Amino acid sequence: MAISPWYVGQTDPPLTITLNLDSGAENLTGVQASQLSMTFRNTNGTFDTAGTGTFAITTANPAVITYTLSANDVANPGTFSLIIKKTTSAGVKVFDPISFTLTAV
Repeated sequence: MAISPWYVGQTDPPLTITLNLDSGAENLTGVQASQLSMTFRNTNGTFDTAGTGTFAITTANPAVITYTLSANDVANPGTFSLIIKKTTSAGVKVFDPISFTLTAV
């Protein structure tokens, strides 16, 4: 799944994302949105940036979430991999990365 084009400064609409692993769709039953985090990994390898937007869980099973981008998330153009992590008492789970291109207006 890829999300593009997207433009510098564009924070609306929220991104709708199905969380997948190699084995298939995730089940978020019992998980709170605050247990999810986003990393923007610049694909040229120069930096990772922690996302500062807001998650909401739309459907627990199969896992469908929304992520509302913050102004900081969309401040600089580039090509990124969006990396979403779930952190619970059972540990950290990293979902399949999503291609994301942020284009200057």
